Amino acid sequence: MRILFISRSLPYLGGREMVVEQLLIHFSKTDNIFLLTPDGGIKRKNIKQFDSANSLTKIETFIKRAKPNIISCHTFYFADLAIYLSQKFNIPLVFTLHGVFIKFYGKNYVNLLKKIYNSSYCVTTVSENYKKNLIAFFKLNPNNNKIHCIKNGVNLINVHENLNKNVLRKKFHLPTNKKIVIIPARLNKLKGIDYVIKATECFEYNEVLFLIASPEGRNVREEKFYKKRLLEQINIRKSMVKFCNYTNKELLVLYKICDICLLPSFIEGISIALLEAMSSGLPVIATNVGGNLEIISDKINGFLIKPRNVKEIVNTIRLIFKINPAKLNKIIYNAKRKIKFDFSKKMMLESYRKLFNQVIKNYEN
Repeated sequence: MRILFISRSLPYLGGREMVVEQLLIHFSKTDNIFLLTPDGGIKRKNIKQFDSANSLTKIETFIKRAKPNIISCHTFYFADLAIYLSQKFNIPLVFTLHGVFIKFYGKNYVNLLKKIYNSSYCVTTVSENYKKNLIAFFKLNPNNNKIHCIKNGVNLINVHENLNKNVLRKKFHLPTNKKIVIIPARLNKLKGIDYVIKATECFEYNEVLFLIASPEGRNVREEKFYKKRLLEQINIRKSMVKFCNYTNKELLVLYKICDICLLPSFIEGISIALLEAMSSGLPVIATNVGGNLEIISDKINGFLIKPRNVKEIVNTIRLIFKINPAKLNKIIYNAKRKIKFDFSKKMMLESYRKLFNQVIKNYEN
């Protein structure tokens, strides 16, 4: 295959970028891979990369030389470019929607979704919930074969039994005498961080640290403004909240030394952060929205709460602090099994490969 990926990519960091990076690594071992991206900070072996900020004429020249036989686009605001290239060069377009935000974004987004659906050979999304939303939105037959679900996946994270949490906490400038609740999320109000800030009022100063761990590489004006507003809300409780930017490797270490992972989002697909936290053995609390319901069974392999609910955040954190260790270990064990059998990286990569091969075969015929 000769695959053209169009997407934001590392060092800009989020769940989508992590998935795209795994796809790039996987396919570059056996296929010819090309990447059109605005994020040119990382040079990758066996991948020909081109800056999407170049003129359309230069991009077209790049495509003529690359001669891809399939386009895989992962960023909805590159939709117009992906559709144009697909139509001009007669290349099938597989569009992956990592989020479906019909109820949260405006009319322009809704119109763009329609254009993506009508102009793509097929559309994939990362959760059954998102797939159902798309089918309902487009008023399609539930058995529609143009929309596919390929769930995100991760590898299990091995945790060493002799891990010295206190040493690692000091390395990250974190307290050794507090419980730490990590919130791995970008600074966006849809992530529900406002409700974490309100929850701090229900804990003692020396009891809990809420570690808001945002992905490194996201220098976004809106996120800076949101952080400023959050800091104003915290006021005298600043010692209970820590904002930091971390690489993905650092996050994987933090999951091993924190006590709880909390995702209070209003919407979610299949969160990479949630999958990684569960695979590392960290107890997770997540809102009962979207793809979270496909991952977590309440009190079986994690804990589900209602969104926008401070009381449930506080009560569930306290429940985990007090829970019988044997029961908590069983929940952690179930979480790891869930990731291993339903959300493995191997399954995700094989599903994309199978889909790409089928699309190329059908298109050529």
